[in-house]
Amino acid sequence: MSKIAHNLVILLVILLFANQYLVFQIFSGKTSFAQTSQDELIQKFIPQAQGKENVRPYKWKEQEVSIQRYLTENGKQLVEMEKEAKLDGDKEKLYKAMISQIYHPCCDGPVSGCECIHAVAGRGITKYLLSLGWEEKKIWEEVLFWMKFWFPKHYALGALYLKSQGQDPFTFDAKTWLSADYSTLKAQKKFNVQ
Repeated sequence: MSKIAHNLVILLVILLFANQYLVFQIFSGKTSFAQTSQDELIQKFIPQAQGKENVRPYKWKEQEVSIQRYLTENGKQLVEMEKEAKLDGDKEKLYKAMISQIYHPCCDGPVSGCECIHAVAGRGITKYLLSLGWEEKKIWEEVLFWMKFWFPKHYALGALYLKSQGQDPFTFDAKTWLSADYSTLKAQKKFNVQ
């Protein structure tokens, strides 16, 4: 066998092994591409404790509101918002309607009927931002930001579920995400069936 033929055989064997290795990695979910795409989706979808985006575009009592402050103060600012923010007639009606439609996986129901810190904080954000005159859509988005931070596993599973169904989780509006269809334990069971 000539030296060229010998080298070609060796090259083909190497390519065959490399191909089999890559096929194995793809089907076992261990490729950096497959893993990175899931990791990147979660990284972009779930709020992180570090970074500019964790500082919120509003203040409470002249202090910035951020994930860092939330962690340091155990949610004190957001709980105070629920107790201290004041609303007039129409805004009070909108507030009551919104909090009965904002679901969270912690208590598996709307924040209007729970007293866990997440529900109280969710009501606080809603109430305070209404008192500031924020538009309803922006309030839903802000509440979703906090829910994704409080329940990262739930919303990461939801995002991955939607991706597996050929849907873009970033195109779902916040009101849909916070509905009983996506922000309950029943929804999480659906997310886990992939």
